[in-house]
Amino acid sequence: MYKGRKKKVNNIVIDTGASQTLVSQECVDDLVVSYGIGGKEHTFSKEVEEIKIRNHSLKDFKIDFTSFQYEDINGLLGLDILINGGYILDLKET
Repeated sequence: MYKGRKKKVNNIVIDTGASQTLVSQECVDDLVVSYGIGGKEHTFSKEVEEIKIRNHSLKDFKIDFTSFQYEDINGLLGLDILINGGYILDLKET
């Protein structure tokens, strides 16, 4: 949630090698837009009011937005959210 508006972003990949979570700028252009001197920024950070992942939520969390090179991936769920959310990855369960 950003400024009281909600946006669901699908196709996020868990990336334990990423220290920061990245979300495709294109997925949230209607919600979060940032402009620099030369026009639209390619990478920027915003503090969002809430991030929900299934039954869990994180409040007032800083997210990095960028242009993604992959058509089928809209973001990377990094260690910043995994650690702060207390998530446990059980690789034995499928």
